[in-house]
Amino acid sequence: MSIQCALGQVLRCWAKQQVVWYPQQVPSPPVLTVGGIRYEPAWFKSTIERNQMTNIFVGNLSYQTTEQELEAAFANYGTVERASVVRDRETGQPRGFAFIEMTNKSEAIKAIQGLDGQEMNGRAIKVNEARPKEDRGNGGGNRGGSGFGRRREPRW
Repeated sequence: MSIQCALGQVLRCWAKQQVVWYPQQVPSPPVLTVGGIRYEPAWFKSTIERNQMTNIFVGNLSYQTTEQELEAAFANYGTVERASVVRDRETGQPRGFAFIEMTNKSEAIKAIQGLDGQEMNGRAIKVNEARPKEDRGNGGGNRGGSGFGRRREPRW
């Protein structure tokens, strides 16, 4: 019983510590491990959720849709950090999709639910949380063929 009281006292003291960090940095959690059990203060998880940016994909956009229109539509649901319509590198013409960054995860979820399937500039837009960019390797295309241009291992 006295071990549990001492442990509880340590945990209470430890949980009262305040950790200060810059808003753009995600700190590592102050974790206490006792007997293989991890203890994390409850305030840490809620702080991370509040400070985490959410990236939203918006597809099936009309080519006339602007960043300002998207920002205004998403601002009805919360704070928009950035709106960017993806454009073709060579021509500068919009490619029909965009990315929105929102500062609060719960506001972003509400925006996704509220705007998915809604009409904007004559088209029903598709809105969902953006997936991380996949690693596409180092380019190249056809990996078969004659072996031209491949690095060869030494024969000896």
